[in-house]
Amino acid sequence: MNYKIKELADFPDPVAVWQKIVDDTSYAWFWSTYAQYRFRISVLKASGRLVGEKSFILLQEGKPCGLAPLIFVKAIDFEGIQASYDNPLPWPMVADCVDNRIKAADFMLDELERRIQNAGAGMLRLMLSPPSIGNEYEKWFIDTVRRRGFIDSSFLSHYVDITPSTLESVRKRYKRYVKKFWEKYECRVLESNDCYADIAGEYMDIHVKDAGKVSRPIETYEAQIDLIRSGEGFVIQTRNKPDDKLVGMLIISNFKHAAYDSSVAVDPVYREDYVSHLMKWKAIQHLQEINVNHYEIGPAAVSPTYLWQPSAKNYGISHFKEGWCRLSFKKVFIAEKYYSKSAVEGLWRKKLDNLLEHFDLSV
Repeated sequence: MNYKIKELADFPDPVAVWQKIVDDTSYAWFWSTYAQYRFRISVLKASGRLVGEKSFILLQEGKPCGLAPLIFVKAIDFEGIQASYDNPLPWPMVADCVDNRIKAADFMLDELERRIQNAGAGMLRLMLSPPSIGNEYEKWFIDTVRRRGFIDSSFLSHYVDITPSTLESVRKRYKRYVKKFWEKYECRVLESNDCYADIAGEYMDIHVKDAGKVSRPIETYEAQIDLIRSGEGFVIQTRNKPDDKLVGMLIISNFKHAAYDSSVAVDPVYREDYVSHLMKWKAIQHLQEINVNHYEIGPAAVSPTYLWQPSAKNYGISHFKEGWCRLSFKKVFIAEKYYSKSAVEGLWRKKLDNLLEHFDLSV
């Protein structure tokens, strides 16, 4: 095998090395890019959860061929630290040119677990989410989970198959909303060269109005727009024509010819004009124009389980998404592992509290 590990920080141009491996790994999607990594770091710093960065590169015959992003953060479900972003970490990447990619990935997973245990972290969370659907990677994922003593926490995500006829199958009510309000609004597509200086501040203003509070600082919104500036997506920007006012923005990640609903905000004053529906409609039109057929729009809240009892808000969001995807789902593979008894106990105390509340037994 002749594999070796090298710290990411030891490369003269770590960004170029990182992105080259992402580009060369077929299952590495937008979750894995360096720009996404920096955005996640900005969010973690702003929340006070970031503990440290220990990402590393895999070398074969002295050449970079693999990458394992590794971040330590303060845990939410237990006292201590865990290995994750605010989302799961991307699955360790192995370039397609490597002969035995499973062995190479296992070599990196061994190093990941060694670093996690040395750091005293209580948990690791990884996500395998390729820019495609189907079961091409499912066997590999399952075999890895079994062999390494992980837990499978995979979930279903709403998925829209973009074809020339996609908008014909959208929920009829949504078509009526679009027809009623389309002329009242201007929906523009902004790509990398269209991101002007104030766009992050404008998005933050709408986001704060939508949420009713300031949840993160301007630096995180700048990092979010940097994703678009780096060519990894586009923005749908919606303006109310009569009021000449910017009222909504939808950020779409678009990488390796596959798209994901990344973030959205609508001014509550204009919400009853179904601005979200207008932006989604415009996004699908643009995806059709640029020949993207893979469009994932986020986790599906289907029914309660022992591990997750969706809220009314979760069901409402999922119902909105279902109007576009029409019962089409993608499986997103999540692997988790715990390294301390106290971490597992902390997690299950929280899960038990949620179950008792679900069954109305919390008093």
